[in-house]
Amino acid sequence: MFHIFRKPLEDRLLQCVWDIPGGTENVLPINLSDPKGIALFQSSISLANLSLACAVLFTRFDRTIATKKVKIIESRVIASIGAVDLNFLVSDVLKLESERNAWITWSGSPIDGIHSYLHSILDVVWARRLSDYQSDIMRGMDLYRRGGAQGFGPLVFLTKRFLSHRTGLIIDPRSSLPEDGLSHFLEHSIHFMGILQIIQKTVMENE
Repeated sequence: MFHIFRKPLEDRLLQCVWDIPGGTENVLPINLSDPKGIALFQSSISLANLSLACAVLFTRFDRTIATKKVKIIESRVIASIGAVDLNFLVSDVLKLESERNAWITWSGSPIDGIHSYLHSILDVVWARRLSDYQSDIMRGMDLYRRGGAQGFGPLVFLTKRFLSHRTGLIIDPRSSLPEDGLSHFLEHSIHFMGILQIIQKTVMENE
């Protein structure tokens, strides 16, 4: 049904993807008094949230329409990250050796002690992360439908990879078991399931 006063779906999904839900600080290890920490967390998790929005949109819409909506949301997320006027140590943002090597290849400079804007750093790994997250979601959903995932839910692979990016801990992307040392796994898994449900509800309400 058409609602004249309702915001476009892309605007409402952007809010799902970008905004940090109230009370998140009570569940996940983030400090709301640390502007740089909040900016890094919000920018990093928005990419994982965007992958969830992609998964839902491509199951509910024709591929051409879904692609158009995803591009609109993605461009606005990138613009939001670009508005973060803070410098970060590249090594604080990119924890995995593979991503640090990608930065070195792109910039032609060593990583130690180098500062840059958040959007510049994430731009180097953006496409790869988004692709990996989307693959993780599809694999997790498939495993969950077949009765797998070891009780950790359909977003187990997404949660593992996101935490790997946040901590630098090496994971086995083929295993549905969280690695030892992957702290706050359950909390993040619950968070992502909540975001997925909000996105699904938002899309369904649009139909």
